[in-house]
Amino acid sequence: MPYRRLLRITVVLAVICVTALLQPLSASANVGPAWIFGLGSSKCVDVPNGNPANSVTIIIYDCHQPRSTNQEWYFEDVNGGYQIRNRMTNKCLAVYGAKTTVNAPIIQYTCNQTTNSLWRSVSASPATDWYYIKNQNSDMCLTVRNNGTTNNATLLQFTCNDGNNQIWTWF
Repeated sequence: MPYRRLLRITVVLAVICVTALLQPLSASANVGPAWIFGLGSSKCVDVPNGNPANSVTIIIYDCHQPRSTNQEWYFEDVNGGYQIRNRMTNKCLAVYGAKTTVNAPIIQYTCNQTTNSLWRSVSASPATDWYYIKNQNSDMCLTVRNNGTTNNATLLQFTCNDGNNQIWTWF
């Protein structure tokens, strides 16, 4: 068990060092392809098996080395926010059914620039490149269900509460 904890800490520190060396990525600029990396999980946002269908629930998974396109995302300026589009499937992160309630699943869907598929970043800490990713329709945060840290944990929207399962960076 101590080895796994040390490995996780090492990965987080490596990501922080790499992030510090990169230019900060502004939500007001088109960026990508980039990994979306979770602070609490030390995992990447992932389209399971690169499934190209609409309504596929988005998960977290170990970051693939070399990078896999089902874990790479583009942040694209749209109507005062940005759509987050997957490189492999060309689909965007969206809140299922445009729901504005807690626990609504995060899915991929054909990019359509509706508010349930538009997002904005809010700094989690002024001195870092860690962010909350908030949906424009619901004003809720992109969240890993139940503080999950294992592969295949699903994403949902939840009231922003400063949890590590709601804090992200991209590089």
